[in-house]
Amino acid sequence: MDRSRQIQRYCCCTTNLECCKIIAIFYGISRISMVYAVWDFMQDHRYVITFYTTSSLMFSTLAIFVIIVAFECFFFFGDVLLLIGTMKKIKGSLFTWNIFTLIAILHLFIMLIILKRISSEFDRTSLIVTILFSAIRLGFFLWAILTVKGAIEDINRATVRPTIQQIHL
Repeated sequence: MDRSRQIQRYCCCTTNLECCKIIAIFYGISRISMVYAVWDFMQDHRYVITFYTTSSLMFSTLAIFVIIVAFECFFFFGDVLLLIGTMKKIKGSLFTWNIFTLIAILHLFIMLIILKRISSEFDRTSLIVTILFSAIRLGFFLWAILTVKGAIEDINRATVRPTIQQIHL
């Protein structure tokens, strides 16, 4: 077989398609955990935040919570699409997940810009940890996009029927 036609594997332990199932489950669980963590943080720190700033920040923190939950639900829907698309080998679902992930990367950068603008209310250590966590998250996003792209190529290769010339070789 010609080496130029081989599909790149982005996961060392399994195929791209199998890895996409793991990615969908991992991201789905992480999104549910994120919503819970933000809710728990809001419950524990709402009075501290209100004490150090104006009382209108309480509404702002609630609005931020609603925005985070809305985005995480939107992206969770994409994770479900990825899982179903991987199991049933639907290229459109996998491609849609890649679009959702590109939106998530844009969302990550917007949140970092907002964080930088309000960083005077946070200590320096929290800001550094947030930036490091965001860089790691960005790395995982890019790896997942490449893996899903490889899975789409796997599906394309599986659906291509051999030509008469390939059969006789």
